[in-house]
Amino acid sequence: MSDIISLYPIYNPEVTKEIFDLQPYKLDYIDEDGSIYPLSLKSDDLRGNLFYIDDPDNIWIHENYGFNISKELTIKDPSCLFGSHNNAIACTGSTLGIAFQWSSKTSSRKRTKKICSFKEDDKDIKLNISESFKKSELRGEVSFTILLYLESSGIPQEGEELFVNQAGHLLGELDSIGIQIDGNGSMLPVFYEDVRGGTLWRVNCNFADPSSDSFSNPETVSIIINRKNPNFKFIDKKNESYNQQMANEVMASAISMIVESLRATDVNFTTLNNPECGSVSDAIRYFRDVLSWDLSTPIAFNKSIREAFEKKN
Repeated sequence: MSDIISLYPIYNPEVTKEIFDLQPYKLDYIDEDGSIYPLSLKSDDLRGNLFYIDDPDNIWIHENYGFNISKELTIKDPSCLFGSHNNAIACTGSTLGIAFQWSSKTSSRKRTKKICSFKEDDKDIKLNISESFKKSELRGEVSFTILLYLESSGIPQEGEELFVNQAGHLLGELDSIGIQIDGNGSMLPVFYEDVRGGTLWRVNCNFADPSSDSFSNPETVSIIINRKNPNFKFIDKKNESYNQQMANEVMASAISMIVESLRATDVNFTTLNNPECGSVSDAIRYFRDVLSWDLSTPIAFNKSIREAFEKKN
């Protein structure tokens, strides 16, 4: 919510815990077989309230799968938001509403939907906020916000004349986060093919401008896994023959090839401070600053990425 001077009382986020119980967001996706797999949100310490979608199995990518997002919310006791209470923002007899909004400038899409409405004497209302997205439906950074607004006007009593009393007015935000759907943090650029007689994996690197080319665009960067190769079973987590060490080695080798292909250009790894969000250069910045991978030399990078994979698993 923008920092503006309001002519009427608005919601004070400092009282959230007293009135609302907000659980963390939960994410998951459904694969081709209809199985549900959990995803997690990983924060980017360099960008405040921005998160990336992380799949512990290294399978999910927004071009191949959609995802579901949900959040549990409980309205415990909203009475202090009404009438003469110190933190009141609505007249006696009015109704407040909660809405869920998501927006993506990159995708040129925005949606707001009502979740519930409540009055002063309503208590212990349990809600589940959820939304589902199809594969490739969203790109770039998407904001998810829970809004508090005036659903219907009340009857102002003495001392309540300053409260906004026009239905539809936005009174504040209960929660707001940004999620980077594609690019460096959401997932390594892994794609799949089915080619009989083909190699188990290969890498495509075709940078035109690493500072702006998307890291998740298969035409720019891609790690392509061949599901028809007889050795695929050793890197498929769903297969009983899965071999963690082999899977680590494939991914480490593939990422190393991408990084060294970029190193061969004029890109300076020590000056990647403000690349375009989701770009190839931004991915390298993420490797360096967030994951703390050593990019100083090819040998140092190969060592640090393998240590990271071993530690993760």
